[in-house]
Amino acid sequence: MAYHEYVQSAPNLERDFYRTLNAALEPWLLAGAGSPGLLPVGIVLIETTGRLSDQPRRSPVAAQLIEGHLIVSTVRGSRSQWMRNLQAAPAVRAWISGEPRDFSATFWQPAQPMDVPLSFPDSVRAVLSAVLPLTALGLTVAVLAPASAAP
Repeated sequence: MAYHEYVQSAPNLERDFYRTLNAALEPWLLAGAGSPGLLPVGIVLIETTGRLSDQPRRSPVAAQLIEGHLIVSTVRGSRSQWMRNLQAAPAVRAWISGEPRDFSATFWQPAQPMDVPLSFPDSVRAVLSAVLPLTALGLTVAVLAPASAAP
């Protein structure tokens, strides 16, 4: 394979890798395996609405659970399809310990003001004060607040 062919196929390889990984993890995450529990950090399955297809899209993401709020992030920035979907439609469902819960997302990306809603619990605000400066390095961060408590 010529170098230019490899470079052109790299995004497809990345996409295919994540699709294969997600398909393998989804049944386990739906059953609650990997969810935050004894440890506040784990892997949850989130369901966003596709911004182009308007169809449900599921993705496993690392998440920190604090007072009913999930803090999720990606270093893939704008290449992360689930984050792009979340930004287009902030209503999201997440499976925690095998139970679906509805959330509303607030997100921060590079070059965006780091204003944190006062409605977030102090513990969530404290974690965000440490994490949000990393958006300058390309990290995109979202807080999934319970739908009934969204800011």
